[in-house]
Amino acid sequence: MINRYPNMILKEKWNLGYIDLVKHEIYFKYNYSIKQPVRYLNPRLADWLKKKLTWMKSIRMIRKSYSFYALLITIIEVEKPDEMFKIYLYSNVFDLNNITIKDIKYSCS
Repeated sequence: MINRYPNMILKEKWNLGYIDLVKHEIYFKYNYSIKQPVRYLNPRLADWLKKKLTWMKSIRMIRKSYSFYALLITIIEVEKPDEMFKIYLYSNVFDLNNITIKDIKYSCS
């Protein structure tokens, strides 16, 4: 498989592998949308976020979605011991996980 589809292998830290041979579907217990209210972002971090999302889209880590499920991105800025700041992106997917039908066949326990 590796010789046949060399693009699916991670070659460097951010050079993500890509393959479109597998289709993945997620099924839900209920048929309603999940949307969280908009939170305003610190203007200083807004530019950083826009650049980061553009970069993630360019390397095919993310793509535009037209889903009925819209979850917030939370940005956390942490000061490191060397007085440098590290920024982390988080998304709370608890509501979405609650309505997802688990695939017992492939679940980890």
